[in-house]
Amino acid sequence: MQRTVATSGAAVMRSISLSGAGFLGAYHVGAVAALQRANYLPDYSNTSTGQGSETSSRADNQPPPMFLGSSAGSLVSAGIVTGQPIDEIMAICHELSAQSREQV
Repeated sequence: MQRTVATSGAAVMRSISLSGAGFLGAYHVGAVAALQRANYLPDYSNTSTGQGSETSSRADNQPPPMFLGSSAGSLVSAGIVTGQPIDEIMAICHELSAQSREQV
């Protein structure tokens, strides 16, 4: 089920901004995954270019959302737009967390 936003016909630039969250960056991954499952966001992992299948054939002719972030949010954003699978990004978050705990 594709959700659309009613507009006056003009292209609407949407963006997702992920904050700096340290080890809570995994929550960003979960939030993006939920938005993709609900068809609010394209799945960028569908192609090797990181542009996903929805970006070239969007029914509403809207540009794909921009992903912005700071600190942990920027790392998650970079992973999303470069086409890394959500599961892989989450695995990296878990690995970094485990490695950090070993250093304490």
